[in-house]
Amino acid sequence: MIQELQALNTAWNNIDLTEQIAVIIDELANTKKSISKVDFEAIKNDFGVYVFYIKPTKTYTLETLQKDWEDNIYSNYPKVVKKRFLKHKNIELDSQYPFYIGKSEKLKTRIKEHITHSGKTSTYSLKLEGRKYFNNQTITFSYWKLPTELEKCSPEIKQFLITQIESKLRDRLNPWVGKK
Repeated sequence: MIQELQALNTAWNNIDLTEQIAVIIDELANTKKSISKVDFEAIKNDFGVYVFYIKPTKTYTLETLQKDWEDNIYSNYPKVVKKRFLKHKNIELDSQYPFYIGKSEKLKTRIKEHITHSGKTSTYSLKLEGRKYFNNQTITFSYWKLPTELEKCSPEIKQFLITQIESKLRDRLNPWVGKK
């Protein structure tokens, strides 16, 4: 299996996915949902990627974002990534920005954790429940599932694919918080 994954990784690195990633980005942008009253049953526990977006209520600088987001009543949550945040010039109140990007083999469960967890819950997540500036007025989300044609692939191959897609999305969208 390791040799298969290494071969897949080599092949993957030689493929230009610019168009496919652009299609995924468009699909994500066009299917945003409010984090208020989410019908979690409509989301399947499939392999895929997800994006949380923010429509800020203030013109954030790095310092004000860190002050509002990095609250000591929360633990195990993603931190602001300076280099990614600074790629967004002139934060506008009428615009939405990628806030966080993730991947999961259980989309429903993972998205639910980000939305419903709070405070010191041990699971690493956004912990949006109860946040003052990051709530159903400012945060939306969308997700993209691996195509059904890949259902019969091994879990390792599916994990490899969503990891690669997540990385490419992160490089293109520059979410404000999360992995460096």
